[in-house]
Amino acid sequence: MCKNHQYKEMIEYMDSSKILDKLESNRDFQTYYYYYACALYQTKGSLHEVERYLKIAVACTLKKPYTPKNQIEILLVNALGVVNVDFGFFEKSFDLFDIAYNAFLECKENSENLNVISYQYGVFLYKQERYLESLSVLLKGFDDVVKKETFFMLAEYSLLISKCYKHIGNNLDAKRYYDKYGVFLDM
Repeated sequence: MCKNHQYKEMIEYMDSSKILDKLESNRDFQTYYYYYACALYQTKGSLHEVERYLKIAVACTLKKPYTPKNQIEILLVNALGVVNVDFGFFEKSFDLFDIAYNAFLECKENSENLNVISYQYGVFLYKQERYLESLSVLLKGFDDVVKKETFFMLAEYSLLISKCYKHIGNNLDAKRYYDKYGVFLDM
């Protein structure tokens, strides 16, 4: 449901007592609260409520300072970065994105869910007008997505990479990645 952007249905499903009764481990609860927070965020739910669910999920296995060790922990720290951007806490967001990104670089799990890590960090750096840093993160992320042989987020990466190149005055590579964007968008 998450991949298909069926967030309202996802919340309804997760609210059913049937799924809650099946959760046993800290990891189960962590995953539940992460996806619940994501669905709530996407349906424009209360940002404070989203943050609360993310913090509950984080507390299942992580302590400060955060050192995420697996996919769900990396995604959680990254999601906290996204929420803090919305709150306007840019320095805190930078720290959270940096933690998630560095953990992602060390992570041995090969899941397309992690494609968002480099992208969201790149978006943050781009919005901070740190175009060279954004480009570096995005190009590594793009290569990682290609290496995983998935198309999930390639269009988004291509478009933002193109914009970064445009901002630094490299119109040739800007056009090259914009052309890729068009191809990936059609896939």
